[in-house]
Amino acid sequence: MALLLFPHSVPKRKSKIDLNYKLFPMEYFRQTLMGFVEILMKTYKIFSTNGKLIPFITLLFLLIQSIFFLLNFFSVKPLVIHLARKLIISLLLVGDNPTANHASDFTKLVTVLEDDAQILVGLEWIFLLVSSFTSLFFAVVTILASSATYAGKSINVKELLSLVWKPWIRAFVTVFYITLLELGYIFMASSFMLPFVLILRVDLAKSFSYIIIFVLASIFYCYLSVVWNLALAVSVMEEKYSGIEALGKAGQLVKGLKLQGFLTNLAFGILYCVAFQVIRKMNEKQSEAVGISIALFAIDFMLLVKMFLVIAYTVLYHECKKSHGEEIEVQKSIEYTKVPAGVPLIIRADLP
Repeated sequence: MALLLFPHSVPKRKSKIDLNYKLFPMEYFRQTLMGFVEILMKTYKIFSTNGKLIPFITLLFLLIQSIFFLLNFFSVKPLVIHLARKLIISLLLVGDNPTANHASDFTKLVTVLEDDAQILVGLEWIFLLVSSFTSLFFAVVTILASSATYAGKSINVKELLSLVWKPWIRAFVTVFYITLLELGYIFMASSFMLPFVLILRVDLAKSFSYIIIFVLASIFYCYLSVVWNLALAVSVMEEKYSGIEALGKAGQLVKGLKLQGFLTNLAFGILYCVAFQVIRKMNEKQSEAVGISIALFAIDFMLLVKMFLVIAYTVLYHECKKSHGEEIEVQKSIEYTKVPAGVPLIIRADLP
């Protein structure tokens, strides 16, 4: 049985944030901003005060993903070089014989390249799947560990491994639906940008209108993904929710606190963009060794930010449960007890 947080049939009450939104809009925004800052502070405390567990999980995650990146690069590089050489040689042979049947030459060219291309695509798919499954596994482990820390309890690696498998399956189902939603949103956003290319024939990179649309689409994505990100925490923490049910439960829980989640997404999104631009500038006109090092640093930094985001949404999950008056029931094997919604949970860093 996994680590669970079950909602119970307790009388629902309107949160203070909802009341302040109706009566005092400025007070609502002030509390929202304070709540957002509190989420970031608690996220940092969880990361830095849980002994060695979460830092160990993070370092192990970064190490494994770095190994995947290097294996991918050095296994794919010879295939790409070999494929490029075959393509160049085939094109030169076609060019040296202008009287030949070009349709037949093209067929031969495709046949020559087909095997290498299949191997290349197959390898990329394998690395993508392994990396995705590993990322999801560590996300589930991080949610369980940070949830225990949020409640002021300790948990070791052995206990985590015994708890992780059922939540991982539920999280996998939820991530599948989230991926479908993300692909649908990308398709919808692209449909607004495509006319600038096909009709107006503008350079997307230099089009001010495109930049405006891209920024608005990114902001709207940050808003939509609040429910999607929270659904992952719901599917891990609550046994009866996965997939569509987890998304529905997350939508219910986040009412009154959605702006805090939006600000969290926006802050991490801006951090991603700034880091990406800085690293992209650093990687210009560098040697291969330096370029690989910079790429590895960029990947590790992005993954570290992702881990912080997972912890932040675990904190938001607990805050949502409290704001809706739902009790929290935790597994006895980790020495949890029922905590009424009105009683604040303690992070050990808050203790003297």
